Amino acid sequence: MASSGLNLSLPTIVGWFIDDIMDGGGTEVINGYAITLLLTFVGVGIATFFRSYLFTVAGERIVMRLQATLFEALMRQDIAFFDTHRTGELTNRLAADTTVLQKAVTVNISMGLRFLISVLGSIGILLWISWKLTFLMLLTVPLVAGGAGLYGRMLRTLSVKVQDALAESTATAEEALSGIRTVRAFAQEHAAVVQYRNAIESAFVLAKKRAFLGATFQGLVSLAGLSAIGVVLWYGGTLLAAGEMAFGALTSFMLYTFTVAFSIGALSSLYEDFAKAMGATERVFDLIEQVPSIQDGELVPHNCAGAV
Repeated sequence: MASSGLNLSLPTIVGWFIDDIMDGGGTEVINGYAITLLLTFVGVGIATFFRSYLFTVAGERIVMRLQATLFEALMRQDIAFFDTHRTGELTNRLAADTTVLQKAVTVNISMGLRFLISVLGSIGILLWISWKLTFLMLLTVPLVAGGAGLYGRMLRTLSVKVQDALAESTATAEEALSGIRTVRAFAQEHAAVVQYRNAIESAFVLAKKRAFLGATFQGLVSLAGLSAIGVVLWYGGTLLAAGEMAFGALTSFMLYTFTVAFSIGALSSLYEDFAKAMGATERVFDLIEQVPSIQDGELVPHNCAGAV
């Protein structure tokens, strides 16, 4: 809140500064605004430090607990479970899937909250400066929101398939390496290499589809953001020429529009990471919620004695 709030104040300060200079403000006015901006920058730096440190530590703790919970759930399973789930697949869930989640619950949550506050705060200030310009600028938002919903569903499905393919390739490699004496005894080194290559090739094909989907969405979001800026330049220039808006106010409006466009673009990128994390989350929690077919008993004998 502190970091985003201070950042949101900068375009307004710049707009006031331009208007005061155009009204004949002297050196004292310039120095006053310079000091104000410097203090704002210091505040942003301090808030950014605490935001980054606290979110990262909290995220690391979440991932640590998740890994411990997943491992504990695996240790509870009966032997039949391990006959149907290969060791490489399970270790991939512990390592690769939790690593995907690690980014989502650390940096991405921090950035997501920051950019969301920037978007909402900027839109509020834009409405205050000029509601006409704001409504024109926001015409692209419903298109972006609708596209994001469709894109998220498609990406989540693909991400699950990618994680499954990666787990399959890890299991293939683990089997070959742990049984290397058997592989060597039957001269099956080439067959193991081909099997592993096919597994990672399948994962690559799915990852390429996911990359194409993400690139298409981000390109459309960039187009929408730049189109909004173009509309603001056109109509804002018209209002400026008609004397309905001051030059400083138009400058502030443009800076806030850039903030909205940049923040929406960043949120779309984070949305992709969150969709990937959701795919990994499904697999991790499927294992955590797996109920063993054989449950430990709760009865304890009154007395037990024996001799070997």
